[in-house]
Amino acid sequence: MSLHEMFHVRDRRILSLVPDYQIHLIAPFGLSDQELDKFHTSLGEVLSLIKYANDKGRMDQAIRNSHQKLRKEEIDVLDRCINMKLELKDGEEEVELCKAWEDMKKEVEEKTAARIAAETAERVAETAEATLLQDLRNLMETLHLSAEQAMAALKVPEAERSRFSAMI
Repeated sequence: MSLHEMFHVRDRRILSLVPDYQIHLIAPFGLSDQELDKFHTSLGEVLSLIKYANDKGRMDQAIRNSHQKLRKEEIDVLDRCINMKLELKDGEEEVELCKAWEDMKKEVEEKTAARIAAETAERVAETAEATLLQDLRNLMETLHLSAEQAMAALKVPEAERSRFSAMI
């Protein structure tokens, strides 16, 4: 592909201002699996990951089949091209791709589980509070109790009573 062919401009006046060079590019998305298999270095791993960045299943498969260790330069390329957040630990010069991927997945799972647990606890607390508030209102209406008497009957802690009084 030439430099002119890469431009989206077809105006000959503009193109005349740019020298036309033949350029040899490797476009990962255009490579077949057989072509990717011809790379026997970490470049093949990097190109595979870029190619399959939008296909979770193929990406996972490519990583599991990987036996390469990636250096900082390759990690930087992946981070910039596909936002893959691989990191070298202190003192490491390379990272085993498959282990790093599993560690990343585990970290995401742990963060997700913690977020879900926090959201669930928050919803449970909100539901319990709403139920208690409704029970207080029902006692007050049915038995003609004051807010203080209803809270005492339902054993609402003293520290919480002013907050519930304001909501009733």
